[in-house]
Amino acid sequence: MPMTINNVSFENAKLSRVDFTISNLNNVKFTNANFHNNLFNRCKLNNVDFFGIEFYSQIFINSKFDDCKFHNLNLYKSKFICCHFKNVVFFNSEFLKTEFLGTNFINSELSQNKINNVDYVGCGFSDLTFDNEFFQCNFSGVQLKYDSEYIQLEDIRMNIGKPEDKSGILELTSNLYLNCSWKNLTQEDYVHIQNLYSNSANTWKEEYEIQPKK
Repeated sequence: MPMTINNVSFENAKLSRVDFTISNLNNVKFTNANFHNNLFNRCKLNNVDFFGIEFYSQIFINSKFDDCKFHNLNLYKSKFICCHFKNVVFFNSEFLKTEFLGTNFINSELSQNKINNVDYVGCGFSDLTFDNEFFQCNFSGVQLKYDSEYIQLEDIRMNIGKPEDKSGILELTSNLYLNCSWKNLTQEDYVHIQNLYSNSANTWKEEYEIQPKK
């Protein structure tokens, strides 16, 4: 359900199975919180800080992050589908079995993170700094940033078969890739993104939304 959350701090909070669809978060700080199985669909997060957070099985669809910080984060089995990150920092965090699909990263920084088995398929990068340990990550179909802040499936489909473009990445010398894959975006990649984009919200609601009693 739509929510507007402004100018507040949460410490040791536990958020589970919350529907944040069409919600706005502005000047919010989460510290030592646990997020489990929440849905963020078409949300706007502006100047939101996440410190010491456990992120498990989150779904973000067509959501915008502006001037946000993610520090000491554990990110596990989550999906970011057609999202937009601008002026965002991920620092000293661990990512595992997570997917960033058709997602923009602009003027942002990923630094001192351990990133294991994470997909950045069909993502758009511009002025993105990498200083991390990447292990078994998939960078298929990466391009320069998408022009729109609200990325559409057609924008991604147009990149099928194009050679990957790494020019939007600023790699520091300490950045490390181990067993990572860089390939062109395929039709199979696109269909996977399309299915998640079209079905993830409904699948989440069928599993977690409380149904009215008859």
